[in-house]
Amino acid sequence: MIRGKQATFVLDKVGPVKDLFIVLFFVSMGTLINMGAVLTLTLPILAVIATAILGKYWGCWTGAKLSAAKGEASKVGVSMLPRGEFSFIVASEGAVLGVASQILYPVAGLTTLVSSFLSSIGMRVLKARATKAAEIAVAVKARRAKKTA
Repeated sequence: MIRGKQATFVLDKVGPVKDLFIVLFFVSMGTLINMGAVLTLTLPILAVIATAILGKYWGCWTGAKLSAAKGEASKVGVSMLPRGEFSFIVASEGAVLGVASQILYPVAGLTTLVSSFLSSIGMRVLKARATKAAEIAVAVKARRAKKTA
């Protein structure tokens, strides 16, 4: 990632435009989801979503534990949860061409949506825990310094 004063300036100017296009993309793709199909197959869809989320978390967590990022394994697992927007496009084209079932598109859409929400919530929870742990560590060090002084 680029750094410096110019980078901050450019990111501040481009950020809102990027956010606008992200919102437009998800809204336009969300309007194509047939909610009737989703409601008829609620349990299988929930099973697919749960499997996708748990599988991706576990795989990334395991990879981080086996690598040098052992202390950050939970953060790696949670940050890698979101499914890409590319799955929307593949599911949409597959359904249009008749290669995939019509139910694939709502499954891909809901999986992307749920995993994105869970990832953002999970990262906030992990950040709050890390901040609280850092505050406790500072307080413990301050107490030890008082006792030795």
